[in-house]
Amino acid sequence: MGQKKELSPLICVYRITIIWKNNYADEVYKELKKLDIPLERIDSRDIRELIPNVGFSREERNRHIKRIGHLIQTLQKNSISTVL
Repeated sequence: MGQKKELSPLICVYRITIIWKNNYADEVYKELKKLDIPLERIDSRDIRELIPNVGFSREERNRHIKRIGHLIQTLQKNSISTVL
C-alpha cells in the first residue's frame, strides 16, 4: 500500500459577470487562506499580462485557457490548491 495522495482542489468561479466573479473569487480565497493550506489565487487577466500579444479570437482564447490549465495542473502536482 502506497501513501495516500492529498487532493489539491481547483475552485473555479465562472458564468457570472466578471466584476462579481473576481469579487467572489477573492472572498473565497480569503476564507480558504484562513485554513492555512497551500493556496494560490489566479486571475486570467494576470496571466494575459505575462504573455504579451494574447488575442481574443476563439483560437487565441482556447490557447490561453490551455496555458492556464497547464499552470494550475503544475500547482496541483505540487499540492497547491487554486482559486480561479
